[in-house]
Amino acid sequence: MTTTLINEAPAETSADPIVATARDLAHTIGRRHERAVAPHHVSLAFTVAELSRSAGSELAWSPDDPTVVLLRALSNLAVDAPDAVSQEGARLLAALG
Repeated sequence: MTTTLINEAPAETSADPIVATARDLAHTIGRRHERAVAPHHVSLAFTVAELSRSAGSELAWSPDDPTVVLLRALSNLAVDAPDAVSQEGARLLAALG
């Protein structure tokens, strides 16, 4: 199986994009069971990748990473870089309701 790393930022589609912070994402997602987040796994992977870039991290994240690893990365980002932002994270929050 080929692993696709998410290293490039998505194209901007608006002058004022809607974003979510690592703090907001961890707070909202932390209230849900892992099984509720699992169907949104790819979105979670892109969210963690965007948050990592926003925080200045060189780590690469992939949809091949297990959901629990991505959730742990999100919680670490919420502590280390709570104001890191992600456009995909805003879409993920909307999808989770």
